[in-house]
Amino acid sequence: MAKHKETTIDELAIMMQEGFEKTDKKMAEGFVNVEKKTDEKLDAFAIMVQKGFESVTSEVNGVKDEVKGIKVQMSTMTKQIDNLQRGQVRIEDRLDEIAPRVKEHEKRITILEKKVLLAT
Repeated sequence: MAKHKETTIDELAIMMQEGFEKTDKKMAEGFVNVEKKTDEKLDAFAIMVQKGFESVTSEVNGVKDEVKGIKVQMSTMTKQIDNLQRGQVRIEDRLDEIAPRVKEHEKRITILEKKVLLAT
């Protein structure tokens, strides 16, 4: 039969210490790997977010340019409408000047038509 060697408390303490040291070392290596992976994922996420903001910024700038163009068109149209309104007012004023003369001419024409009818 094989003889079993009894382990002393000191030997057991040394084995436990070595086991703890190995476990600590593996955990430290694991944490380093996890930190590296986390950093890589954060970097990738940061790049993705940055690209998203760049895209949004580009789209917002495009919208701003379109709005500027629309404002210019609206300003031009407002000026044209103002010109049309001023022209309409001038036409109305001119019609107001002419209207009494037209009525006077209509009266004369009516009188002349009556004279012509009586003369025939």
